[in-house]
Amino acid sequence: MKKRTISVALSLFVILSLFTGCGGGAMSATDNAAMDTAAAPAQGWDGGEYSSEAAATGEAAASAVQPSAIRQNAKLILTADVYAETRDFPTADQAVQDLTAQYGGYLESRSVAGNEGDRSASYTVRVPQERFEAFLGAFGNTCNIVRQSQNAEDVGQAYFDAETHLKTLKTKHERLLALLDKSEKMEDIIQLETALSETEYEIEQYAGTLRRYDDLVGFSTISIQLGEVRDLTAVSQGNTFLSDMQKAAASGTRGVTVFIKTLILFMIIIWPLLAVAVIVLAVLLAIRRRRKARKAGDPAKGPQSPGGPPDGAPKT
Repeated sequence: MKKRTISVALSLFVILSLFTGCGGGAMSATDNAAMDTAAAPAQGWDGGEYSSEAAATGEAAASAVQPSAIRQNAKLILTADVYAETRDFPTADQAVQDLTAQYGGYLESRSVAGNEGDRSASYTVRVPQERFEAFLGAFGNTCNIVRQSQNAEDVGQAYFDAETHLKTLKTKHERLLALLDKSEKMEDIIQLETALSETEYEIEQYAGTLRRYDDLVGFSTISIQLGEVRDLTAVSQGNTFLSDMQKAAASGTRGVTVFIKTLILFMIIIWPLLAVAVIVLAVLLAIRRRRKARKAGDPAKGPQSPGGPPDGAPKT
């Protein structure tokens, strides 16, 4: 009886195990399908094949997001350093000033040096942050951009800290004023006035820091170095062999031109020494010719035989 009961229990256990295994397998398949569905990209992927339409939609949505929109709520100080070349210096110089006014900015500094043909200029341009990229693009169409670098500094945390300190100091200032109105002792009044002066000084410092941050964030800074050249520097448009050859050819031509110019200038500088050297050489040659002429004018003495008359004399 006990054996029969044990066998029945074992049978029930096996049956329950089978049902549990089937249910677990079905659940695993469902979970895997759900995970595959969740892991599939929302765009650019369609039934195991790449969907160009979905990708194009995603790219269009990404390109629609402008950098200025991303920076709208950020405290970013944007700066750029640009080195450019031009053959027409007056036009390029005027273009910098015109573009600055066109994009709502102002020239913080401008300096020009050199003579015609070899002039250079330095500019510090301030433009509104939302027109930072537009100004750089427009300026790049007027000159040959050799080098350009951009930098973005996030001062959000420093700005928030300064703003918090300023609010705290203003609250402290109000409380000190209230205490000063109620004070009657001279010692207390002197201490409160000293504390008020220190607090007002700190308030002015933090307020100045915030004003400086607002100015740097609101108006981006672009430093421009402009040089006048006869031959523009070849800027590689890629890493192709053809572009490298073009750059090397332009650099070689420019190197030969510079060498010839340097040689001519060197000859002009040392021409007095060359003139003296030519005169000295002419004098030496004249002296040498005179010596040769004197030697040629002396009577030639033929060789004489030992103990006899000279050659050609009549014999007796």
